[in-house]
Amino acid sequence: MTHLSHPTGEAQLDFGKMEAMKGGELIDVHTLILILLFSIILSSPFPLSRQDTECLLYGLKEIF
Repeated sequence: MTHLSHPTGEAQLDFGKMEAMKGGELIDVHTLILILLFSIILSSPFPLSRQDTECLLYGLKEIF
């Protein structure tokens, strides 16, 4: 895992995957992850497995 550093007033944004329980099974959940200064992490899961503009905009809307 890479250590992330954040200059004051900046954030890092990336697509990622998490695991979640659904119906007693572990499933992959695609997410948009926003990491702010001092490790404040916000994420937005979405049902699509794409990493495109539509998913980026959907994720940002859900986070903010």
